[in-house]
Amino acid sequence: MQRKWTLVLTVTALSLSVIVSPANAVTGGPSANEILLKCGDGVACSFDLITPKDGRQEIVAGKPTAVGPVINCTSSNAQRRISKAVTDGTSGHVEKEAGGSITVTLGKEGLASAAFTASYAQRWGIAWEKSKTFTIEDTVTVPPKYKMWLVRTPSLRKARGTYVVRFKSPYEGKFFYVVQDVVITGPNPNSGGGTTVLRSAKLTASEEKRFCT
Repeated sequence: MQRKWTLVLTVTALSLSVIVSPANAVTGGPSANEILLKCGDGVACSFDLITPKDGRQEIVAGKPTAVGPVINCTSSNAQRRISKAVTDGTSGHVEKEAGGSITVTLGKEGLASAAFTASYAQRWGIAWEKSKTFTIEDTVTVPPKYKMWLVRTPSLRKARGTYVVRFKSPYEGKFFYVVQDVVITGPNPNSGGGTTVLRSAKLTASEEKRFCT
């Protein structure tokens, strides 16, 4: 009786790809930033969005910044108008296993690439805006020899996921790389620019000399 043999070939993905740590110190290969910079120009990149455990879109507070100040050099109360256009953009980082993070970017498109924005829109049904300009303004009554300003805290959208970068020919010996724990933040267009808190302080002697003489 003639025996029939079936040959089974198993190709492991690890021979073609590598999971990238922020500095890639373990593999000694290219860093996450070096890989992500290759996106575009024939290098395909896809993004797998991770949905938060509570199933809700994540909104976070950004870094507070000052808007103003306005100054009253007179001897009586005075109304002043605080007004400034501020722009919130998109930024991103890769979180480190031991804590902290490294700032990264992504080729010509930036981290909010077509792959990312498509994944975000598909999951949440809304478009990701790469930047948004808000006008922060208020009319305040400034006491004599005082200054006033607004402290603005932006409201930002936050997304987390994995970038998969595929090369047509091997890059540092691999055809594709998996960059995990990519965190992207961008403007929340429905926030009205975030929250503001009014601050005031009496002018110092040097400030009076600088602004009022």
